[in-house]
Amino acid sequence: MRSLSKLKKYKAALIEVFVENFPELYIKMKNSEHGIDKFKPSKYHLEGDVWTHTMMVLGHAQTELGSVAALLHDIGKPFTRIVKDETRTIFSCHEGFGFFMLNDILPVFDLSPEEETIIKTVVALHGSFRSGDLNEFIEYTYGLDEDTITVLVDLLNSDSNGRINFDSGIWSHDIEDVLYSGYREFFVSHMNDENSRKTKTVTFLIGLPGSGKSTYLSENDLGKVLSRDDIIEMHGKGKTYEDKYAFFEKSRNKQELNVLFDKKVIELYSNKDDVVVDMTNIRESLRNKLLKKFRKRGFKAKAVVFSTSINECINRNTQRKGKVIDEYVIKNNASHFKFPLFGKEYFDEITVI
Repeated sequence: MRSLSKLKKYKAALIEVFVENFPELYIKMKNSEHGIDKFKPSKYHLEGDVWTHTMMVLGHAQTELGSVAALLHDIGKPFTRIVKDETRTIFSCHEGFGFFMLNDILPVFDLSPEEETIIKTVVALHGSFRSGDLNEFIEYTYGLDEDTITVLVDLLNSDSNGRINFDSGIWSHDIEDVLYSGYREFFVSHMNDENSRKTKTVTFLIGLPGSGKSTYLSENDLGKVLSRDDIIEMHGKGKTYEDKYAFFEKSRNKQELNVLFDKKVIELYSNKDDVVVDMTNIRESLRNKLLKKFRKRGFKAKAVVFSTSINECINRNTQRKGKVIDEYVIKNNASHFKFPLFGKEYFDEITVI
């Protein structure tokens, strides 16, 4: 860790680089109030706008990578801000939206690929531990390496302390509480022992349309493929994918698609082959529902998360031949993304690419 004076200078340099390279995002963060407006602040963020909160969080960061994470942890908020019933403001899945912005931002900070992956993971996860429960945190992060956990804990403490509210801090655990916990040692050993006995693997590809999932799948033999698009192409009526998709969008045909998909799921988890789920798998609830079916059948579960940025996915989509996804759909997917967890989502391995 740098000395306090050097860390302070490092933080100042981070701010300068960010504002110089992303002036529009900086302005959006300054103009995004946590409350209804400046005169009706959020009780959880009496400090006001997103940028002010970010500066307070950055001030509490204890490490260099923790400082980068603090600066970038809420970049998704201006794009996910919704006023509910003119009484409160929410930023649902802002962590996930921010995750899909980072590939366009991180290069200016001159980090190594490993450090960039840590920042992506930490930014995406920082809203997942609102209860402050230590054992829950240990279960949900048991597969992360110590460097990532260290930065994540730094950010959680900084985020908890870097605000003005009427409540006590959400998170109050040091890195030693996590790494040297007897429960962590027990839980990691238990999960490793269980996984050593599993012979089949289900891999979930998780990413926006156009993020590179199909290319990755063509280059890696991950098992039998489960794809809703494949079922649409095979059973839908029409000449193009759009025609076939529209066919199943009709209410009387949606149930047929679900039945065909469920039959395919049963077929795949009933055999002895590995399985790869080639869909966006963005929404946590839908992902969990499908994952649990494979876990009940003794599958080891892996997640491959594609961090391809929103802008890059939109650009790739315009060059596609055949299936073209509307720009709104890509952004809407990003605004519903929840990063997978180890305990809650029952993943044994999570890889970010």
